[in-house]
Amino acid sequence: MTNDFNLKEQIDKNTPPLLVETNHCIHEKSITQQHKQITLDKINLDFYHTTRNSDTKTYVNIEKPYIQMHFELSSGQTQYIPRLKKGLSIETTQGKYSLFHLPNIDGHLYDPKGKDLKSLEIQLSKDWIIQHAADSSKVIYSFLKNITTNTPALLGNQSYEISPAMQRIIHDLYHCPFEGTTKKLVVEGSIMTLLGLILQQTTQDTNKKEAIALSKYDKTNIYNIKEELTNNYQHHYTIEELALIANMNRTKLQTGFRQLFNCTVHDYIIQTRMNKAYHLLAHTNIYDMNIAEVAKHIGYSHYNHFSNAFKKHFGITPSTLLKKNN
Repeated sequence: MTNDFNLKEQIDKNTPPLLVETNHCIHEKSITQQHKQITLDKINLDFYHTTRNSDTKTYVNIEKPYIQMHFELSSGQTQYIPRLKKGLSIETTQGKYSLFHLPNIDGHLYDPKGKDLKSLEIQLSKDWIIQHAADSSKVIYSFLKNITTNTPALLGNQSYEISPAMQRIIHDLYHCPFEGTTKKLVVEGSIMTLLGLILQQTTQDTNKKEAIALSKYDKTNIYNIKEELTNNYQHHYTIEELALIANMNRTKLQTGFRQLFNCTVHDYIIQTRMNKAYHLLAHTNIYDMNIAEVAKHIGYSHYNHFSNAFKKHFGITPSTLLKKNN
């Protein structure tokens, strides 16, 4: 039987460092810079505090895929211009951030002169960002698709304003007082929260751009569609049928419905059916219906499809709810 000392020795020998933190300082005629680096398994953070006496142009070459969140936290800015014209140029100005992917880096970084310039670069692995950003909006999906196909990509094709919530997280990351495993967990959690705020902001920005002008007549027709779906939730409407009823094309109906009710037509139908099913199952003493009858009543031909949809919506199966109320 291995004693505790030998077990600890074995763990220490085979386990890589949880987190490595280093600090560097540069004092030269043209530049003064403080650089804090935090390295984890799939994440690298680089905090820079720089005073630059002249504009700089730096050639950078990295022959592997590169994914980065870049934050310009003060009055600085930076621009990457690829050596080849077909490459993707990326510019991040003061008070903004960019999230980008490059299959490789072969170009120049342009940094203007300035005093007390603060920035943060967070380099992410492909596996990490795909794991934590999956199942989001179409702008995120498009970005992740470009990563998997090794195509240059800038999230949302623009840089975005750094929100106060992001600033607080970045401040807390820099001044994190913990060590070891605790610090690793705090840093990873903070990066995930930061990513969540980025995904939320870019999705909201995309939705605003996609918003369309709706006349009073259009709004009335879309509200009528909602009423139609509420009253006839058993019916299997196609978008084309609903667009005909609303007297508009399918794109306008789908976009307008999402604008007015903050959900898609399909999601509203599912939500209405599930709420009706829950009501029926919770009051079987009144309606005297079994699960199969409830499924059929709300428009499901197959019991399994209904049961799966119900559990996904409420977190419990129809049979569990039925037993609970009997």
